[in-house]
Amino acid sequence: MRSSPSGPACLSGPPSSVYRGVVVLRISPQQMQAMHERRAEPQVDALFDHVQDRLGLTHPIQPQHGREVLTAAVLTARRHGLSDPAALERYALLVVRVGDDLGYGPADAWSGPILDDPWLSDAEKISLLEQAAIERGLLSHPV
Repeated sequence: MRSSPSGPACLSGPPSSVYRGVVVLRISPQQMQAMHERRAEPQVDALFDHVQDRLGLTHPIQPQHGREVLTAAVLTARRHGLSDPAALERYALLVVRVGDDLGYGPADAWSGPILDDPWLSDAEKISLLEQAAIERGLLSHPV
């Protein structure tokens, strides 16, 4: 690794390097994503059980697909600062009922500004998302 007086100029090189006596580990974006997903697993399992209980047998969810959707939902929720467990449960139900692109992708045009508003509480964000989904015909009633 080459360095400049103010810090590393280039991060290419071996997986770990020593810079000013400190070991610097390089973590690829794929490794970082895997760590985030692994950290979300217990929460995803709990959310999967919650969603299954709420939706019941009328809307069965395939375990593999359900966990993939809920993992993405948890990561999206965290990225937008949602942390309240009750709000996460409502967000998970909303994602399953409305679509798994809520908070990013095409739905971001209407959901992103709500999720990114720093003045709204987690509960307010979810209520506004539910109302916006109802107004767009994506949901018939709040989750």
